[in-house]
Amino acid sequence: MLTALPAVTVSFILYLPTYISEIVLANSTMHTTYMNTTITFFLLALFSMLFGLISDYIGRKIVMVAGCVLSIIAGGVIFSFITDPSVLVITSLFIIIPITASLVNGVYAVSLVELFPAHCRNSGMGFSFNLGLAVIGGTAPFLFTYLIKLSGSIIAPYFLLATCALMSLIGALLWKSRFNL
Repeated sequence: MLTALPAVTVSFILYLPTYISEIVLANSTMHTTYMNTTITFFLLALFSMLFGLISDYIGRKIVMVAGCVLSIIAGGVIFSFITDPSVLVITSLFIIIPITASLVNGVYAVSLVELFPAHCRNSGMGFSFNLGLAVIGGTAPFLFTYLIKLSGSIIAPYFLLATCALMSLIGALLWKSRFNL
């Protein structure tokens, strides 16, 4: 459950060039959206490191819960404006989604490691991490497209993002750290 939001967010960022150029702004150039995607991944990496560092001081659970809640709220606000896209809305999508998701992304891998006792830590973390990425991240682009076609709404990807954020939130709330972080 902890892997849900990071997995779907990475898939959504990879899906953004298609989403923006073919669904939201049919006349957008792929070059621009790919450039924005590169910057988005840079922001995700940068803020993931920053929030990982912050979690060492204030605790992983607090950072993870904040990331899940902010992803739901900020995503809802941004996607509510996507039906009338402007440069500000599109830019916000490329900036705010990775920043809110990096709150979770910066702490979930370490949190997964801390869930397992030392004798099975590597295999437990590797299995849960890769299963989450494969199942959720691997199917997300298909589900984004399917939800858009099924609902006829361009905001449909938000519902998958929000569902995964809610799953990660539940996992974070149920998680008991063995290290008081």
